Amino acid sequence: MSIRTLRVQPGGGFERVTLETSEPVEPKTGEIVVRIRASSLNYHDYLVVSGAWGPGELRIPLSDGAGEVLAVGSGVSEFAPGDRVVSTFFPTWQDGEPEVEGFATVPGDGIDGFAREQVTMPATAFTHAPKGWSHAEAATLTTAGLTAWRALMEDGALKPGETVLVQGSGGVSVFALQFAKLAGATVIATSSSDDKLARLEALGADQLINYRKDPQWGDTVRRLTGGRGVDHVIEVGGPATLEQSMIAARIGGHIAVIGILGAPAAGNGLDPATAPAGPDRRQPPPAAGHDPGHRGDGHAPGHRSPLFPDGNGRSLPARGKRAAFRENLPGYLRRCH
Repeated sequence: MSIRTLRVQPGGGFERVTLETSEPVEPKTGEIVVRIRASSLNYHDYLVVSGAWGPGELRIPLSDGAGEVLAVGSGVSEFAPGDRVVSTFFPTWQDGEPEVEGFATVPGDGIDGFAREQVTMPATAFTHAPKGWSHAEAATLTTAGLTAWRALMEDGALKPGETVLVQGSGGVSVFALQFAKLAGATVIATSSSDDKLARLEALGADQLINYRKDPQWGDTVRRLTGGRGVDHVIEVGGPATLEQSMIAARIGGHIAVIGILGAPAAGNGLDPATAPAGPDRRQPPPAAGHDPGHRGDGHAPGHRSPLFPDGNGRSLPARGKRAAFRENLPGYLRRCH
């Protein structure tokens, strides 16, 4: 049996992604074999595959994977063939305070990921998927779901009656919106699309702001909260949105700085991507970390400039590359899965 496998060459680049085959590997002590049925696409995957955070060696991309256990090695007691599982983001971080710095142990980045039909990995690379969830649904938890949970529940200690601001309609924000509503919070949602705002409203958002029509949306948030500001901000835009997020947050509020999806606003001088980080400047952002209820954890990309150099040393806007990610990689994945 040959396993269809996607690989990206050192340095990354969509034109350097190839569909190949690999051979199955029998599980050793402490390992399990998993048939991968679904993967979710995150901005972190785009950064790796596009070359913005290109791998230093040949790499199998994608950080999130879900499927069923085919076999277990000796010493594995928590999984059995047939179990439905989902991957963990930091497989070596089991509990306690974070000791992982950077992405050296993260599938699809520092180690091979889930863009393949079958994997053999340590049992710590997986946890049980929620009962009743499809593989596609479970695959969204590793990066987006647990990042939102960490931001609101672990770090933010969200309480009923508080107000949460979510930015856009990406995975982290959509999870955060739903968690907040389940916790009894009020949610203000922003987007550049009225159609997407309508969908966010259908998911429970209480107040809607089109930030293209209202660039000073931080002041609008203040007005919507009676001048007080929100208790929590799910900050995924980075330098493009951080200034308005700081305006929108109340005194003593909690801003979870998670992503860098937007280009910097002219002259604001706020760029979390340039903040000191680990030795390789690729440590996870504050909102990504351990969740006591889950062996892995969510993560959303951070600590990177929103402009990415291409092979000629020029800079390409993040939005253009994100569009290329959406257009190119799913085609490869359909061929693989």
